[in-house]
Amino acid sequence: NCTSRGLWGVLISVPGIVDEEKGQVLFSPNIHWLEKTSLEELIRKIWDLPVVIVQEMRVLAMGEMIRVPERENFLIADVGLGVGVGGAIVINGQLFNHPIPLGGELGHTPVYANQNKCGCGAVGCMETLVSESQLLKALALHEGKKSCTRKDFIANIEQNGIAPWFATTLDSFARVIAGALNVVGVQTFVMTGLLAQLPAVVSEYLFAKVREGTLWARFGSLSCHASPRNRAAGLIAAGLDRLVLPSGDGSRPLARQSQFDNEN
Repeated sequence: NCTSRGLWGVLISVPGIVDEEKGQVLFSPNIHWLEKTSLEELIRKIWDLPVVIVQEMRVLAMGEMIRVPERENFLIADVGLGVGVGGAIVINGQLFNHPIPLGGELGHTPVYANQNKCGCGAVGCMETLVSESQLLKALALHEGKKSCTRKDFIANIEQNGIAPWFATTLDSFARVIAGALNVVGVQTFVMTGLLAQLPAVVSEYLFAKVREGTLWARFGSLSCHASPRNRAAGLIAAGLDRLVLPSGDGSRPLARQSQFDNEN
């Protein structure tokens, strides 16, 4: 066993539908083994410490609140570097909470005519088009190659711009985001993950399409931002909130960016 001297607890962020109070992963479309495993028991075999399990997108949202503390109302979406797409909502400086641990599942919005099977068991989910693994498969298909890397993807955009097939995917994703923004009613959209790391032309195109579909852009303004992931800062905020100065729900970041380095 590893020594736990001087440690207050262990912080873990996990994707999927997570009951944070019970520390249980109820459903993880892309990592199903988490549903049948007690992460808390596994961790305590190594460290006999309190274990805090937080849903991945909520961690990224808390990290964004630390990075830009004046940004109190926003929808954040993350295009996974693997297979997932997620989202979270912040209103009045706090994470949106619900008795049922289900929210921000942008990746499981169905897209018309999409026949790809999703890990959640459905067919046509958004994340089967826009996640990194699917985008690289699509590029390889259109380029007639067996496989492509992220470097290939970036180079293709830099040389050729946004290909028609990629534009269609971005259009679908923008409609999902615009619909969520219209329902929630916030004026700020934050994008993290793969799309935020691609050449600026991608985010510019996506943001323009999101604005086309939102009511705020018609009679006010919609603010869109590409942001780095701030997972480490979000986890620290969750740890402070749950272990050091507990508020009970882990929705309030107690730190500020000057205290932490952003995770790039």
